[in-house]
Amino acid sequence: MAEWLLNRWTGAAAAIMIQWSCGASYTFSIYSPVLKSSQGYDQSTLDTVSVFKDIGANFGILSGLLYTAVTPYRSG
Repeated sequence: MAEWLLNRWTGAAAAIMIQWSCGASYTFSIYSPVLKSSQGYDQSTLDTVSVFKDIGANFGILSGLLYTAVTPYRSG
């Protein structure tokens, strides 16, 4: 297998591109009215949920990069 396929940074870049392509960060506006009606949220609560969703997505990328940086590299 090619060496660049085994590189950790290639895996991190692929994970970021998968997140971009699935549109997970852009679909909140589609299902937010359902959250509002089913959970009884007002607009202020919905805004808070949205902020924590964004924070969680950003920390998810950072924690993945940190995990990649501290785990030992094993080939084959």
